[in-house]
Amino acid sequence: MTMQTYVFFDTENLPTLEELQSAIIENGFDYNLPESMNLKADSPVFIEGKFEGLESCFDYLYDPYQEDDWEWSEEDTKLLKSPNVVAVFNTYSNAQEIAGMLVTSSALTKITNGVMLSDFFDDELIPSSECVDFAKDTIEDSRDQFSGPSKMRG
Repeated sequence: MTMQTYVFFDTENLPTLEELQSAIIENGFDYNLPESMNLKADSPVFIEGKFEGLESCFDYLYDPYQEDDWEWSEEDTKLLKSPNVVAVFNTYSNAQEIAGMLVTSSALTKITNGVMLSDFFDDELIPSSECVDFAKDTIEDSRDQFSGPSKMRG
């Protein structure tokens, strides 16, 4: 089963890869992005990261935000403000892959002052002020499922 997490933000807030990596560390995560990651990848790319030294990969896409693709409540619309891009994170239901996806998406949400939606875990939008705690809680709840490198990706 695949699961997606989305980060909605204004493209002018897109960090450099170095800034994103620093935000990951500053928010207390032990995760390393590959130096080759393109934060403006306009077609899905496979990101080979390391969470606490273990393989922790996900697919990534940077796409223009199309309001017509989403159905938001009035409250959601206020929280979203007016994003013009969405970063899409896709992974399989593997705890280590989920960790990489959540670490990176939550740090990106925080650094861009964006909004995150991880519809597998929560069907509500998560503001930048809450995304890191959300990621830490979700990862901690699944920590007993970490068993070495993912066998789902070859």
